[in-house]
Amino acid sequence: GSIADCFATDSAGGGVWMDNGSSFTMSGGKIERCSSKSEGGGVYVTDSSNPCTFKMLDKASITECSAENGGGIYLYGKLTMNGGTIFGNSATRGAGVYVKYDNNVLSSLSMSGNAVVDYYNDVYLESGTTVTVAGNLTAQNVVTITQFEYKVGTQVLTAESGVTLAYYVGKFVLSNETYSIGNDGKIAS
Repeated sequence: GSIADCFATDSAGGGVWMDNGSSFTMSGGKIERCSSKSEGGGVYVTDSSNPCTFKMLDKASITECSAENGGGIYLYGKLTMNGGTIFGNSATRGAGVYVKYDNNVLSSLSMSGNAVVDYYNDVYLESGTTVTVAGNLTAQNVVTITQFEYKVGTQVLTAESGVTLAYYVGKFVLSNETYSIGNDGKIAS
């Protein structure tokens, strides 16, 4: 199935709006050609007081969506990609995914399996947020990361217990090619 050709005129979440502890699992299908004037052209994951969880599995895809922030997904909660692809989206910041930072909410993006955020659909990380490698990543190029502020030593990648981060670092790049990602998941020069 698909969620297609949706538009949020006065709010965020062109295709899907998540709030108040809700969860949504895409095990296939598409969210496509959706847009928002502000955040989350495809999906808006927010938090009022309960964290929301959005999961992408298998052959799920988010494509051709647009917003000011987070063309594919605006994340103010939890996104688990155990598969799926985010591609062909557009935004001023975070064409693929925009990860919001807040002292009260732990936004998290974890990836494993065949999960991919296409090279031209970056993941925008606000300061204090990271991408977590949750298990084996089978794709060659997984994510291009855009950092709010490029500072050597800033953590942009982490790994779950039992995952050797250094093995997967080469699957991630920074959009500012002046910098690289060290085997410890931190920005290096």
